[in-house]
Amino acid sequence: GTFKCTNGNGNVYVGQWKDNKKNGEGTYKWANGSSYEGELKDDKLEGKGVKKYPGGSVEYDGEHKDGMWHGNGTRNYKNGDVYAGQWRANEKNGEGVMTYANKDIYNGEWKDSRKDGQGKMKYHNEDVYEG
Repeated sequence: GTFKCTNGNGNVYVGQWKDNKKNGEGTYKWANGSSYEGELKDDKLEGKGVKKYPGGSVEYDGEHKDGMWHGNGTRNYKNGDVYAGQWRANEKNGEGVMTYANKDIYNGEWKDSRKDGQGKMKYHNEDVYEG
């Protein structure tokens, strides 16, 4: 069924509940103003969902596994950088595109949130490095 739960530190969950845990679709709001709307399994973020910063702007929109960013997703950083691609355990892993706030763009392979393998860096001044 659907359940609303407020814990002692001000966090609020409204959504599906099964086996005394958050399971299914739900919305979780932290006391600091950040929120998550999407799928949960056994009290953890699991499947598709959107996490927002306090104030409502989107931090991450994508897939989750075992409470972490995992699969395909887009992260909007507070400094204006945007990464769209593959994630594993909250780290950029696999293919992805990072568009930096200064308009530089890296399109390529990532490992543990670092550029690793083949990729193409296009700088805002139109210089290109490929390798």
